[in-house]
Order: sequence, then C-alpha cells, then structure tokens
Amino acid sequence: MSEKPTRTALNPDWAERYLGGTQASEAELLRAFAAQIVEVQERNRKQASEPIRRAFHAKLLAGVVNARFTVASDVRPELRAGLFVPGATYPAMVRLSNASGMVRSDADKDLRGIAVRVHVAEGQVQDFLMTNARASHARDATQFMVAATAMAGGRRISALPRMVRKLGPREGLRIIKTLRHEASRPVTSVATESFWSRAPYAVGSYAVKFKFEPLAAPADGSEPKGDDVLRMDIVERLRRDDVGYRLRAIHYQDETLTPIEDGTVPWPEDDAPPEILAEVVLPRQDLTSGDGPEGERRLDALRFTPWNTTEGVRPIGGLNRARRPVYEASGRHRSPEA
Repeated sequence: MSEKPTRTALNPDWAERYLGGTQASEAELLRAFAAQIVEVQERNRKQASEPIRRAFHAKLLAGVVNARFTVASDVRPELRAGLFVPGATYPAMVRLSNASGMVRSDADKDLRGIAVRVHVAEGQVQDFLMTNARASHARDATQFMVAATAMAGGRRISALPRMVRKLGPREGLRIIKTLRHEASRPVTSVATESFWSRAPYAVGSYAVKFKFEPLAAPADGSEPKGDDVLRMDIVERLRRDDVGYRLRAIHYQDETLTPIEDGTVPWPEDDAPPEILAEVVLPRQDLTSGDGPEGERRLDALRFTPWNTTEGVRPIGGLNRARRPVYEASGRHRSPEA
C-alpha cells in the first residue's frame, strides 16, 4: 500500500432526509419493508423449492475465514475513526456471492457481491457489503422494495407492469433497463471485479462511499460458461496464490455530484483516484479440502449487515437505514440450514 493517492478536499456539509419526510413516516415505511422482505424470501423458496435463504446473495461463490484486513499507514487524520487506525491489521472473513436470492448458475446474468467482516476487537466487528455496480437501480428504499417484490421468485415478465403500477412508467422502465444493463456485463472472475457500497457511510464527520478494487489484473478472454464457473475460478486462484482487494473511499463533494439520498447517482472517481484506506487479503489455500468446507459453511451462516460498525463509522442515507430492519427480518426468517 505504498501508492500515494491524490488527497481531495473533504466537505463535512452533508445531510440526511427522512423517507416520507418525517421520522414517523419513515418508521412506518421501514416496518412495511421488513414484512415485504419476508414475502420476497417466501416467493423465492416456492419458486426454487429450496430452504428459505437470504433475500439476496443466496449463492456463495467462495468463503474465506482467515483473511487479513490491513489499514493503510497514511490514513489522513480526519478519517481515523473506528477501525481505521493507521497500520492496524485485523482478522477478517470474506464471502463472495451471486446477487440473486435463489441459487442459480454462475453463467446467468447477475450482479456479484462481496461481504467482508472485520474482527476489530472482542465482540466488535465491522461489516462491508458491496456489489459490482457503481450505483443502485433504486433512488431510495421505497423503489428498492418495489423492485424486490416485483421480481421475487424470478418473475421477469410480470415485473415491469408491477413496477409501473407502483412507480409510474418512467421510473419502472428506468429500473428494468438499469438492472438489465448492470447484470449483462460479462464477469470472468470475481477476483478481478471492483465492488462498491452504493450507499454512503459517515467516517468521522465526512461522508464517503466505499470501493473494493482488485489487486489482480483483469483476465483476458471471453465470458466463461458453466453452472459453477465463477466458483471454480476463485477456488483455483486461491490454490495458486493470495487474492486481494484494496479498500478505497470516494468522498462526498456536494449534493449535486454526490447526493446522499439518491442511490442512482454514481459518485465520480475521475478527478482523482479514490483514497486508499486499507487492503483485505485472502491467503492462498484449498477451499475444497481440510478446514475449507467447514469454514465456508460457518461463514455462509453469518448474518451480515452494514449496521455492524465500529465507533465513528456508520451507514447513512435512507437506503442504509432501511437495510437495518430489512436485514434483521431476513436473517430471522432464514432456514437454519440455509
């Protein structure tokens, strides 16, 4: 982590807004969202005839329980909050996944995700949850839940009219087009993908979005095929060498360029490279033998949430606030074996 990124000016002048305009309206919406996510899980279960799984990211591609998370030695003072202690190294666990709420072929068009749990101290963890899309298809949590319920159980033909009825033709069509575009980009390996938090966090007084950037160079060649091709790729890579990602911070600039409450706007990365905060390294190992399978089963049972945080680091914005009760409800409803 010797790279010296360009240091951008930090702007603490950001603000959050309640969904529906008031705290009471937001609380009512969040209760409804928690009930709706259970419906999503039930529809996925009925369609797939499987145990009740996560509402999203059901299929584990790889799980590593002995990763290392190392904070950069030159984190600027303003960002030294929570786990971001310069030079600190923590044990971590990493789950790579497909985004669908049902277990499908790796060759299916889909987003991919990474979940990293950093063990900062006894009983204290920091979770990072990201996908390989720079921005969300949903402007806010209401749109996200409309889309989730419309497409639950793999319903594609009927999803658009359902969303149009709830959100209007312009937003319904925009969401469908965005999801198709995001999922259609070829993925040759999750080891060479970048992942974004999509929703922002406060680190100290400053708003950021997180990005995991691969340490490995992109692979050449066409999109691979096969039900478990992404799984086989990452397993084989780990047999040969370490796999790693660099954690970067994309900084809030202003409400136009980097809105807190509109998840569809990708925060710009062109003016200067996002600032390096840390690296996570998955050490070389064989996930198919020894302790590998049991470690993956143990990791797959975990309940990740952006609200597992350390002091001075917290999720912000309506999309993140909605994830708290929604993730809790989804976790409670999962089958013990899923």
